[in-house]
Amino acid sequence: MPPGQGGSEDLRHSDASSDGATTSLVGAIIRTVVNRRYDHLREAGVAVFGLRQLDAHVPPIGTRTPSLSAAQPTAKAKPVSAARAPVAPPGITADP
Repeated sequence: MPPGQGGSEDLRHSDASSDGATTSLVGAIIRTVVNRRYDHLREAGVAVFGLRQLDAHVPPIGTRTPSLSAAQPTAKAKPVSAARAPVAPPGITADP
């Protein structure tokens, strides 16, 4: 079939463009829902914590905080030295 007459090639191109539009639309809907719910959360936060303490408990949307794993220093293992401390033979104690 000639281009523009409904051949399989045209279907692939039209599907790709509609998928991109659908993806953009779904993304916009999700962002709208998240923003609305976050606004409700902030309103509830004002009622619970007060306006002065709001940002400490419910940070503004878009701000980033360090994750718990990044905030806590990791425990590093002590390096094992090649030379070990001398060990007393059995039966000998260091105390007199």
